[in-house]
Amino acid sequence: RSTLFPYTTLFRSLRVVQQHHPSHMESSRRHVAELLRKEGHLRNSEVYYLKAGDYKEVINMYETAGQWEDAYRVILFRIVHENCIRSNQSDHT
Repeated sequence: RSTLFPYTTLFRSLRVVQQHHPSHMESSRRHVAELLRKEGHLRNSEVYYLKAGDYKEVINMYETAGQWEDAYRVILFRIVHENCIRSNQSDHT
């Protein structure tokens, strides 16, 4: 049984928000990330922070936890992601 089982209802509620109130998805994802973080589910929290576009909070979360390799991994991911976006934009101009 998954340690995230108690959050099943919360994950389902995200689907409802996405269907009926898509403008609230960013804040809803951030809220889920914060709950997961408080419970120590940092990798799962990372997913929701990133979906909310909050790279800085992910990096801060890992630095605070002393997980420097994970913080560095997210920084590299962000740099590569930004470079890909820039590359795609320059290809279309």
